[in-house]
Amino acid sequence: MKGFFLELGGIDKAIFDRVKDTKKYLLTGVGVVVLILFILTFFSTSYLLTFLVKDTLIDCIIAALYATVVMNFYRFTLCSTIWRIVDYKKADQIKNPNLLTTIIRLATCSFFFVLVSKPIELWLFYGKIQSHSKAIAPKNLYKSFSILHEYYPFTWLITLIILAFFLFPIYFRSYSKKWGNYEYELLHNYILLTTISKNYTRFVECYNDVFEKKGLNVKYRNYFENPPFNTRLLDSIIVNTKGKPLQEGTNQDFYNSLDEMQLKS
Repeated sequence: MKGFFLELGGIDKAIFDRVKDTKKYLLTGVGVVVLILFILTFFSTSYLLTFLVKDTLIDCIIAALYATVVMNFYRFTLCSTIWRIVDYKKADQIKNPNLLTTIIRLATCSFFFVLVSKPIELWLFYGKIQSHSKAIAPKNLYKSFSILHEYYPFTWLITLIILAFFLFPIYFRSYSKKWGNYEYELLHNYILLTTISKNYTRFVECYNDVFEKKGLNVKYRNYFENPPFNTRLLDSIIVNTKGKPLQEGTNQDFYNSLDEMQLKS
């Protein structure tokens, strides 16, 4: 069961098992929150669709599909709002995620959470809404929401509670260092960097071996100081395969040079 919740929360179980912090249960709790979101979204959407479709089977199918979309986007946000590497050579130094991209993800998630919250509020107060206007048509969605917000504006507090409940795991996983998340992300980044570096080294070796076996003196070239992350260009002049500096030109110049090579051959 723990593995199921870890999977839902986007946690790598192999790394999770290596974390020594005693508060690991909070990472498992993230998966529980994801499951709660799916259940609430399914119920909320099913109830909302009773105003529109009025077919139980179709309501359930659409609600299940929509709940899956919301749940997976929430999981994507949890997994992509991650700690950043300060220096690829120093895997033990990480900092909080980029604020701008985080705001965009949080805004999108908040929009989904409001859509989940409002039908639940309508369900809670629908009996009282009916008593406020006997002339209201049965299952009139627009009129029902209008009366809800006019007579029960405090229902926005329910919306805020739902927002806080589902946004907190994002903060917990991506910004809080005191709950054991920091140790998990530290190990996760170390493994990620090590894996990328080893695969790159192996790729360069295989690339060079292929040409060496053919008797060709061709080596893999990289014009960055920190391959394979490629964030800083070398200060030296970039040269072509013959050791000459690269020249700028138009597309036509390139085609002309190809024609000249064909004539010489």
